[in-house]
Amino acid sequence: MTSWGLPIPVAIVLGLAAGAGIGLVSGLLVQRLRLPPFIATLGMLGVARGIVVGTTSGQGVSGLPAEFTAIGQGYIGHVPIPVIVMVVVAVVMALVLAYHVWGTYIYSIGGNETAAILTGLPVGRVKIFTYVTCSLLAALAGILVVSRLGVSLPGQSLGYELQVIAAAVIGGVSLTGGRGTVMGAVLGAMIIGLIQNALVLLQVPPYWQQAFIGGIIILAAIVDIVRQRRKS
Repeated sequence: MTSWGLPIPVAIVLGLAAGAGIGLVSGLLVQRLRLPPFIATLGMLGVARGIVVGTTSGQGVSGLPAEFTAIGQGYIGHVPIPVIVMVVVAVVMALVLAYHVWGTYIYSIGGNETAAILTGLPVGRVKIFTYVTCSLLAALAGILVVSRLGVSLPGQSLGYELQVIAAAVIGGVSLTGGRGTVMGAVLGAMIIGLIQNALVLLQVPPYWQQAFIGGIIILAAIVDIVRQRRKS
């Protein structure tokens, strides 16, 4: 959109709105049509990527304004702007989950949706809100990635979903729902980044790196299951 000449703030807002719209569709598919969440979100992933490839004819978009790339490449003092954005978002979401009533609802629904329905919680609205928020933050991350690299490629984020799942699971987020913290997810992302850097320094081929990350997800999931069984 910036390459079309739209003002940068307008382009960013529209990009965030596109992400939120994808989350809204996913949430409605899950809540209204009762599609399994994995199928709904995986299908929307394919739709979104297909639209990107189709509208760009598989070509990258470059020549972005310097004011836009400064968002991802600039500093405030000695701190990169993306790091500041990450800290602000992490703090806000942590406060919402810890102190806002809907944060409690999210944990309750994730832990036992049937019990949440029976107690009268607004399950439908909370689930849709969660999907929209997740996709909105994913769009924000995409904007930061594009502005940092200075180019947008159709396949630029291939494989990111595997890294995100690994970071969340390593950070203590339960795949069955109801447990996890923002700080844990941030630490999990840092651990994944350190592992990837170590694999690059060790000159491990990229295709083996993906296998390694997949193995980490399986191992972390097994640890989570064993931990839950011990608690029960």
